[in-house]
Amino acid sequence: MRLLTLLLIISSFAWTINAWGDVSRPSRDSFTMNGTNFRVWYRYNYNTGYYVALIEFNRPGDWFMVGWGNTDDDVDAWVFQLDGNRVLSSDRYWGNTRLPVRDVALGGTYDLQLLGYLVQRNRTLVKIRRRINTGDRYDKVLTRVRYTYWAWGQGPRLTTDGLQRGRVVRR
Repeated sequence: MRLLTLLLIISSFAWTINAWGDVSRPSRDSFTMNGTNFRVWYRYNYNTGYYVALIEFNRPGDWFMVGWGNTDDDVDAWVFQLDGNRVLSSDRYWGNTRLPVRDVALGGTYDLQLLGYLVQRNRTLVKIRRRINTGDRYDKVLTRVRYTYWAWGQGPRLTTDGLQRGRVVRR
């Protein structure tokens, strides 16, 4: 039995390409965006004013985005790109542009805190933290949005190549 357990642990590490920080689930609360490659575990902490999310994306090697908003041309976008085996996060706004633009380029602030990531051959996990209400005009108050948006494109860097985009109604 011990040998079987050891083999399972070793095989799980063989599938891991790179890991950094905390990728534990913040709670059992989660939602899956049906018809997509996303699952999100989340937790609102009203005492501290923070939202913590663990995002699972099942298209290894591609960039991806999870966003929040009430209309398709006013989205608070969190973009994740790959740099080798590292995950880079960016706080962006997706208005009437082909791709999301960095908040700071528009005069906003960078409000995401990357807590950890795990890059594997079959998926990427990213754990992120942000204030529920940042006060940034390009960010949404996370408890007051109607839709969760998703997007991804082919390749590790943010481009329109193979761009897929959609939304689901928040619960």
